[in-house]
Amino acid sequence: MNRRVLLLTGLSAALAGCSATAAPPTASPRAVRAASAPQIPPLAIGAFRLGPDLPAGSDRAVGLRAFRLLPPNKTSFAAYLGETLAEQLRLAGKLDPNARLTVSADLIENSANPKVGQATGALAATFRVTENGAVKMEKTLRVEANWNSSFIGAVAIDAAEREYVALYSQLVEKLLEDPEFRSAVAR
Repeated sequence: MNRRVLLLTGLSAALAGCSATAAPPTASPRAVRAASAPQIPPLAIGAFRLGPDLPAGSDRAVGLRAFRLLPPNKTSFAAYLGETLAEQLRLAGKLDPNARLTVSADLIENSANPKVGQATGALAATFRVTENGAVKMEKTLRVEANWNSSFIGAVAIDAAEREYVALYSQLVEKLLEDPEFRSAVAR
C-alpha cells in the first residue's frame, strides 16, 4: 500500500509540474576543515551572480523532469553558491563582512539531467578574490556528478535533488582546497 501511495504521489507531482525549495546550505565537514586552515584568513562574501553567457533567470529554478527545484528564499542558485560558501566560512570562524579580502563569483554552468538510467549534473563558477577592489585571483572551477536514475519519477527526483544540491558543497570544497585560492588569500 505505501509503495502504491508513493507512486501515485510521484505521478501526481509529475503531472502537476510541482516545485519545491532546496534546503538551506548545511555544514560540509570537508569544507569547514579546509576553511579552518591557518593560511585562510577571515573573508568577506561579495556578489554571487549569474554569468554573462547564461540566459537571464536560468539560475532561478532547475528542472528535474517535470519538477522544478527553486533556490532557498526564492533568490537564485548563484546566490545559493555564495550562501554555501558563507556557511562553511561561518562554521570555521572565518566569515567577516569587514575582511580585507572578498570572494565573489559568476555562476557559469548550472545543470541537472535526471534522465532514466544515468543522470548527470554539473556546476561551474568563475571565482574572484579581491583586495581593495584589486583582483588577486580569478579562476573557474567545475564539479560534476553522475548517478543512477530510476524510471519511477518520485525516486528519480529525490535522487536528483540530493545529488544536485550536493554539487554546491563540492564546488565550495574545491575552491577552499585549491592551491591558487589558498595562495591568493594567504596572510
